[in-house]
Amino acid sequence: MKKIIFMVIASVILGASPLCGQALRVSYDFYRRHEPGGGFHRAPDMMLDYDGDRAVFYCDAAFYRDSLSWLAFDPAGNVRDDAEYARLLDYSPALNDAVFIDFSSGRYDVAYNSAPVCVIGQDGKLEMPQWELTGEESVSKTGYNIKKAEADYMGRHWVVWFTEGVPVPAGPWLLWGTPGLVTEAFDSEKTFCFKLLFVQEIDNTSRYDDLKHYYNDYNHKKYRYGMKEAESVRNKLMRDSEFLDKMYGAGHGPVVIVDKNGKSTVMPTEFPYIPLIPDRYFDNK
Repeated sequence: MKKIIFMVIASVILGASPLCGQALRVSYDFYRRHEPGGGFHRAPDMMLDYDGDRAVFYCDAAFYRDSLSWLAFDPAGNVRDDAEYARLLDYSPALNDAVFIDFSSGRYDVAYNSAPVCVIGQDGKLEMPQWELTGEESVSKTGYNIKKAEADYMGRHWVVWFTEGVPVPAGPWLLWGTPGLVTEAFDSEKTFCFKLLFVQEIDNTSRYDDLKHYYNDYNHKKYRYGMKEAESVRNKLMRDSEFLDKMYGAGHGPVVIVDKNGKSTVMPTEFPYIPLIPDRYFDNK
């Protein structure tokens, strides 16, 4: 079937209003592989808060954990409320990152929290994917009539399903610009996948500002970079624990685990990690 190419006028997209004039909170499951051929790691309840002008993509469990941290610890990092500290154990986020999009300015920021180090990437240029409709239509598991589109975007080929039943040009991560909410997205190598869980209207209670406040006032080591350097540093932090120690300012020798039989094993310091934005993407930018 011949593909139908469409380009949505940026001014229309950026000025779009949320469903029923209210802000939306959208939940997704996020599946990713850390190495080619490896199994999927699931980050449940990733949230997209969208109000027409701004959007933030984050982990719901991380939001609640961060909120409790404000109550549990003082600015010096000491426990000041034992009850709130105990509640922290109920929240174990699979992902501590956040993506902040400002549609009105056409820019985005990221916050990568590799405890105890936070890397903030600032002032990225928000580019709109040039989606191509494939002509395929279906019905999602959540009951929406959906259409399929594809685009080469930020170093990967992305396939998305979207619904015009929720007429907002938003989706998980930086996948935006379709004439309806993205309900599912995956890259051509099947390394990453987002799946819609639910959509709810909210009365302008986007967590954008709260999350910005948290990351900007993060108590641990914090580094700010332009987007290219932030992505490079983040990827190295995820792949090299010795580099993480160096960024934190802590040094220690190899970590050795001794089993019940007295056998010692040195823990590795290097790990596989595949980023959403490929390393090569920023080479010529």
